[in-house]
Amino acid sequence: MFYQFINTLMLTLAQTGPVDVQPVTTTTTTATPGSTINPGMIFLLALYFLISLCLVFTILAQTTKSEGLSGTIGGRSEAVFKGKGPKTVEEKLNQITTGLAIAFLVLSTMISIIGF
Repeated sequence: MFYQFINTLMLTLAQTGPVDVQPVTTTTTTATPGSTINPGMIFLLALYFLISLCLVFTILAQTTKSEGLSGTIGGRSEAVFKGKGPKTVEEKLNQITTGLAIAFLVLSTMISIIGF
């Protein structure tokens, strides 16, 4: 089936005439010595870099969960009977990682919308 699709595609491309290619004109702009650098964008990029580094380190600091798929399907009994006691370091680290991931996604979206 794939061979038939490729064969049909090649025949269709062979029957069409050559494509008229227009040359692309580009204009280059160079920064002048007196141009100003947007300090807001520099701040966003520095914050983005800092959050990405923190996100990498918090992900690497977490312990691995070697349960695999069995822990996902079966669940854990201690999650049901877990009290509202003090949070462990793993739970705090998990919350920090979640917050950093959300901040990373929001900053990525802001930087892509604003442009660089």
